[in-house]
Amino acid sequence: MEDLRVVEDQPAEFICQYSRPVKAVWKRDGLPLEPDGQRVVVEQDWNVARLHISRASAQDRGTYSCEAEGTCVVAHLEVQAKPIDIVQGLENVETFDGGEALFECSLSRPESQNCRWLIDDKPVKESANLEIVTFESGRRHLLLLKELHVGDSCRVTFLAGNAVSSGFLTVKGWQLNIVKPLEDKEAAVGEQVEFSCVLSEAVPIKEVAWYANGTELRSDDSWAIQTDGCIYRLIVKKARAQPPLEITFAARDAISIAKLTVIALPDPPEDPEVVSKSEQSVTLSWYTPLNDGGSPILGYRVEMRLADSALWLPCHTEPVRSTEFVVDNLIPGTGYSFRMAALNQAGIGEPVQLPDTVQLEVPVTVTEQLSSPLPEAGKAGPPGVPASSDQGVYTCVASDEAETSANLYLEGAEVCQTGLGPDEEGGQPSLPPGSCHGGRFAPPLGG
Repeated sequence: MEDLRVVEDQPAEFICQYSRPVKAVWKRDGLPLEPDGQRVVVEQDWNVARLHISRASAQDRGTYSCEAEGTCVVAHLEVQAKPIDIVQGLENVETFDGGEALFECSLSRPESQNCRWLIDDKPVKESANLEIVTFESGRRHLLLLKELHVGDSCRVTFLAGNAVSSGFLTVKGWQLNIVKPLEDKEAAVGEQVEFSCVLSEAVPIKEVAWYANGTELRSDDSWAIQTDGCIYRLIVKKARAQPPLEITFAARDAISIAKLTVIALPDPPEDPEVVSKSEQSVTLSWYTPLNDGGSPILGYRVEMRLADSALWLPCHTEPVRSTEFVVDNLIPGTGYSFRMAALNQAGIGEPVQLPDTVQLEVPVTVTEQLSSPLPEAGKAGPPGVPASSDQGVYTCVASDEAETSANLYLEGAEVCQTGLGPDEEGGQPSLPPGSCHGGRFAPPLGG
């Protein structure tokens, strides 16, 4: 006979042949073998003795001998355990706070010894809230968990030989609350924006959804979805110019909504013009831009440059809050260019420039005072020589700041006081502006 090695449930057969017909006796581990005629059959045909086991099991392992008339032939039978397969694996289980969870695993063959349960990779022990049950001689294995709470969510694993099966336990609260809702966000084009929502308990990411204007979002080149315990985040990687978006976070029956406004730079101000000018200042005016970029106008920036320069200089330190601004301390006779731009949260927009160069007039000044000759009264003179009736104070007025006066007095002439008021005694009539032409006197009215 030869040693045999078979897999469990496979047949095994020993044959012993003698030189002549004998009556053989079969033994296992030194004890007489008791065949049942079905699974274990002993046969003898003339000089051949045969032992047949139709379905070998672990109990059939041992040393077999065939003895006849003082002879003994020995062989060893090794039965390897049949591999265990998972017929029905563990399934994910969801329950509510205070509830129970039942996990079940079915095997391809009975196994009760080489089996164990794990929770989060740690062996479990039976307790008041944890029961381990085996049915059908070890083919079905059950784990019952009781009095579960929100913090008991875990991974459950069943091991049988080399077979492994796992499932997840999720314990939900009766009501999921939003601890910190979403907040409205404003961002400039190109900026990164983050929305975050905090729940009263952590829920699996598969139960969480983000929406933009009703369309569900997924992590891609534009969006990133993250979770950290009870904190859930949506990140806009780079904001694009678009109408306001309604961002929605949903987890079970908990919902939070916020608005994302992407702002751009404002358009230039409209219709800039010069309202008025003085000797050293210019008053500028304009209208608000047609498009504010999606964000309120915070003010305006006014700049100027000399007509022969390319350098723009600010006219103020703080943003101009109105649509009118006075630029002062200008130099008369110098040409200036002006421009203005609108400002919002995104920054300063494109400026608009006044189409024409602005130049202040040089003020008129008196470079030579009026003077008068002193002719004698009654003497004849050339045409234009004054007579006594021409006496008086003569004034040349070019502007409010530029005027000059002179007194014409003829020696030996009597001054007529007729028609003078009490405050005008000794006074003389003055000429209106324009009575002095080219440095000359114009005759007084009525002369």
